[in-house]
Amino acid sequence: MIIRKILTISICFLLFESRADINYDSLIRISDSTHVKMKLYSEWVNSIADLDAELQDQIITQFIIAAEREGSEFDIYNAYASKVYRYRLFAEYEKNLVLIERIEEMPYYQKHIEAQFYMQTQNALTLHRMGNYDGAIELYTRVLKKVRNSKKAQKWKTFRLGKVLRMIGEVYESQKRYDKAINYFRKSIILMSQMDFDPGVYNNYKELSSVYAKKGWCDSALIFARLSDSFFYARGNLFFAASSERNKAAAYGCLNDFENQYFNLISALDKVEKTKYRSLEFSVLLDIAIYYYDQKQSSSSFNFLDSAEALLIRAPQSERLRFFNFSYQINKEERRWTKSYEAKAKYQEVKNEIYDTRTLANLAFLSIKSNNLLEDKDLRLMQDANQLEILKVENSKFNQKILIVSLIVLGTLIIALITLFFIIRNNIKNKKEYNELLGFTNAKTSELLQQKEQLLREIHHRVKNNLQIIISVLNLHKSEQTDKARVLESCRSQIQTMALIHEEIYKSEDLKSISFHKYMNEMVRYFLKANSTNKDLKINLKLDEFELDLDTIIPTGLIVNELFSLFINEDGQFQNIVLTARKNEDLYVFTIEDSNPKKLSSKEDLRVRIVEKLVTKQLRGDIHFEYINRMIKTVKFNFRITCK
Repeated sequence: MIIRKILTISICFLLFESRADINYDSLIRISDSTHVKMKLYSEWVNSIADLDAELQDQIITQFIIAAEREGSEFDIYNAYASKVYRYRLFAEYEKNLVLIERIEEMPYYQKHIEAQFYMQTQNALTLHRMGNYDGAIELYTRVLKKVRNSKKAQKWKTFRLGKVLRMIGEVYESQKRYDKAINYFRKSIILMSQMDFDPGVYNNYKELSSVYAKKGWCDSALIFARLSDSFFYARGNLFFAASSERNKAAAYGCLNDFENQYFNLISALDKVEKTKYRSLEFSVLLDIAIYYYDQKQSSSSFNFLDSAEALLIRAPQSERLRFFNFSYQINKEERRWTKSYEAKAKYQEVKNEIYDTRTLANLAFLSIKSNNLLEDKDLRLMQDANQLEILKVENSKFNQKILIVSLIVLGTLIIALITLFFIIRNNIKNKKEYNELLGFTNAKTSELLQQKEQLLREIHHRVKNNLQIIISVLNLHKSEQTDKARVLESCRSQIQTMALIHEEIYKSEDLKSISFHKYMNEMVRYFLKANSTNKDLKINLKLDEFELDLDTIIPTGLIVNELFSLFINEDGQFQNIVLTARKNEDLYVFTIEDSNPKKLSSKEDLRVRIVEKLVTKQLRGDIHFEYINRMIKTVKFNFRITCK
């Protein structure tokens, strides 16, 4: 029994590596290892590709039954995932969506983010193929967010992000939003390059070539087609090599270089005929038929169109639409009316099928004939193959040593090149950062110089205005007052008011305006300090939050200062002065109320006149005094400005 297990695993490994034609049925029947059986089923499904939908259905059905009977949670998930791939490959999209909903309830799916990523991208890809572009982009966007927020390794996240970005680009390409598609393909290339993942970069180059050809940017299309063709990944796989040749043909067609277009189409056909991907072979045959049609060679075009028609059943729906549309055009031009009408009807039929729900296919078990003689023959063949593999390993030891030495030399060279690349890249990065820093420093210096010049001009202007205000006030006192001490105290208070404004300017980052609320608090503090002998004096502020420019706040501060001085009682009685300031769009309204008003003396009439002139002349506003028995109870003044 142990020898049989070892023999089975060895033969499976040998056949997987050689990719020879494998009798999977016999291998599964003789295998005692569940893991090997599941691996064989998975390989069997993949080997069918798009050759035979019915056969693939039967194999997947066996795979699912075997996984549910003796497999692990992963095996069950993997079996159903194979069915998802098969439904998408043969454009059975409605079935695919139903199956994905079922898989999302499986334990393995709910535990592993890798499974969630694969199924959600398959779901979005299905929506894309059905023409639900907005739904596909929305689902891809959620997948991007989920990958970014996952706790997986950065390498895992980078690869998945690059893959999803490419898929989003393909959706935008289908919508003919080519600029957005190009943007997403470029982002994907950056991430795939960080991973050194050639297949990912290759696919993005291929897609960029296709988009540029559709936009009419022929030179760019040819450049990216050649870039994709230069990858070892493309050269080592006939399917991807054929795809690259087809892209180059499209680029040459865009450039009207028909000779090279023909050469690349024939080269693509030669490569793809050697693979099992009949859907790609169909597309290339259709491309060649269209090429001959453009070259006015109708007979050759019909020949290749007939060859493509033989593979029509393998083609996806989008390609079938293209086939029937072209068939309708060429038959109509050649006056083959019957075939033209048939092609038009088929075109409409396929177009309607895209969004129709297909009936579930009847799955049947694969009938396996029991043949002991064949089974024994297969067993002997596997034993011979195992002996051949052992002999091959013994004879290749010398070659392995040569290979190891070659790899060491090659690795050293690669490390040296990578080191040189990083040194050059760091130098470029440092130079770029230095230039950015230098540009930022120059811009900041220029801004500071401009602010300095503005500040100097502002200082000269403010000093001149303040001196003019002081001179005007002194002239008024000169003509009216005889009490020198009172005149000096009034001037000191007014100058202190202006000094507070300049102090607030120096504290503020904005040199153009000052917070009125903050300024009034400071002014009241200084005013109460100057009148500290009057312990029963209270000043309450009820102010809106707003700012005034310097041309407005200086006269406003002088007005408030004069009114406070006007209201103060010298008899030491309790007094509560309330200042209210309200802002309504560009109208500013100020109210000062006194709880214990006093009678005005003839000397204090001067303060009233100063206040009136400051309001009407400086602020161009209105002022109203409310008297009770020659006692000022309330003062209201307002003005309009357009600043803050």
